[in-house]
Amino acid sequence: MPIGLTMGPITAKTAYINQLRREAADVLGLAPSDLDGLSIWDVINDLPAYLFVAYGTIEAMGITGTDTF
Repeated sequence: MPIGLTMGPITAKTAYINQLRREAADVLGLAPSDLDGLSIWDVINDLPAYLFVAYGTIEAMGITGTDTF
């Protein structure tokens, strides 16, 4: 059985959150794991706006203030 099947499907939302996590950590000079448990919106809102021009995409993915990295 392929490994991916044992872990369940990764949704588009999860994949997008993982991408945001890597990018935000890179900009902040941190390891992605340093963002664990932090609110996605709090982290994104603390970054320069030009780095994240996809606020509409974030909202369209259903990411809310309660979602965390």
